[in-house]
Amino acid sequence: MSRVRNITDKDATFIFKHGRDANDSQTTQDVHNEYVRLRGHALQTITKKAVKFCDDINNAGQTIVTDFNSQSLSADSMDIETDTLIHRSDYLVLTETWMPNNCDPVPVNYYEYVFRQNN
Repeated sequence: MSRVRNITDKDATFIFKHGRDANDSQTTQDVHNEYVRLRGHALQTITKKAVKFCDDINNAGQTIVTDFNSQSLSADSMDIETDTLIHRSDYLVLTETWMPNNCDPVPVNYYEYVFRQNN
């Protein structure tokens, strides 16, 4: 949502007025108050619980091994590299059931690559 009157006017002052304290709209105040209320009530998600579990295991000096069947490693490699939980693994085992035999191996950043082709 924008209050821009003319986007081609280079001298116009484009000021975003929604959600500011000076905006006295009741709806805007209600939305602002709800965000303030929600800020103090973090939603417990499965990911947060899994992150805590992994952190507790690492702090206890144990090793985490993650086995992941990607089913399309070439399409999922970026997701694997940026996943919140996979990076907490000491060892990552990737199985690829859909990769043809003549395909080049797909490396994943941050992990040493060991390849075994099963015929």
